Amino acid sequence: RTPNPRLGCGTVNVPTGEPFGALDVVRREGGGVRVAGWTIDPDTRDPIVVHVYVNGRIAGGFWANQRRVDVGRVFPQFGPDHGYSMVVGAPPGPSTVCVFAINVGPGRVNPNLGCRVV
Repeated sequence: RTPNPRLGCGTVNVPTGEPFGALDVVRREGGGVRVAGWTIDPDTRDPIVVHVYVNGRIAGGFWANQRRVDVGRVFPQFGPDHGYSMVVGAPPGPSTVCVFAINVGPGRVNPNLGCRVV
């Protein structure tokens, strides 16, 4: 009887958890508001979607797939393609703009990356 040969053992850390990131820019631009930042979901190396809300109503959903070399340097295991920048519609006067990272793996929430009044 021949035993199964041991080829080796190792320990790996499989990242998991809620998405994280930042809302870096919220400013009036043209007839709307530009939002920009970055987000990563540790459950994937792929870009994820962000949802933008203006005054509590969804204004759009966008892929966070733009190149952010600074983010790639800090999180090299995920690469640099996790930035977002887009203009969404907003009414004249003060508006509250919030951005949420949409979770793609295990987890229970779509984290709020930030809110600003413009």
